[in-house]
Amino acid sequence: MSVMDAADGVHVSRGDLGMEMNLEKVFLAQKLVVGEANMAGKPVVVATQVLHSMLSRPQPSSAECSDIANVVIDGADCVMLSGETARGMFPIRAVCIMDRVCCEAERCLRYGPRRCQSLLSCAPMAMGACEAIASSAVELSVNVGAQLIIVVDDAGMVGQLVSKYRPEVPVLVFTGRPTVARQLTGICRGLYSFLARTPCAPLQCTMPIALSECWLGPCDTMVLVNAYLHSMFHHNGCSHVTPNAAHYKCNSARASVHQVALRGGARAALLRARCGAVCSEKK
Repeated sequence: MSVMDAADGVHVSRGDLGMEMNLEKVFLAQKLVVGEANMAGKPVVVATQVLHSMLSRPQPSSAECSDIANVVIDGADCVMLSGETARGMFPIRAVCIMDRVCCEAERCLRYGPRRCQSLLSCAPMAMGACEAIASSAVELSVNVGAQLIIVVDDAGMVGQLVSKYRPEVPVLVFTGRPTVARQLTGICRGLYSFLARTPCAPLQCTMPIALSECWLGPCDTMVLVNAYLHSMFHHNGCSHVTPNAAHYKCNSARASVHQVALRGGARAALLRARCGAVCSEKK
């Protein structure tokens, strides 16, 4: 087993890399680690000297902004500030500038089916059921032109695998475990986690949140992945799967397409909410 297989995530600290290897090779190590993490479906964070000049100055250099953009384009899930916010003179401004650069870099990315196919070509031939469902959901969202992917998943693994294949639309993950919801928030690219009290009824627990927060609009199409596992139990320190759970692994976890149809007051309320959000952004 490799380090990448055993890790839950990867942190690329360029300062530590610079002390262990020649400086001219740090960029190559960073790109290789980020690429390997993307192929393994593990979240990867890049840190150290991201906006170093903002320790004492209110404006970063153009080279630093280009560095952030290249990290995003390379495939990093997160870019982390350290000294800039811990002891810098402009911590809030540093976060705002990094946020703007990351958003601008993400607008240049067009994943589409080619990115998904390239990741599939690197996947093992004996692909697990969860990864097969996750990759199929991303391909399905491209084929039907979906505006959203919703994943109902108790353990969060399927949601993380959906993020691995880099869908072009947001992914909402609904889980019944607060720990899983916290772990997924802000770590995997494009994932937004929510705590659902009734995950066994996917449409009933997900649609009100998706509509109220304007993730979906009238006649929008979404892909729903129902991967909720409820038949696991533990015995003598080992995990066992009941026949129902084994059946779930093969058949019950599935992706389906739904179209939103709003009428009358619900549609008007959604449009008013969207107009209000646009107006507040303009102000």
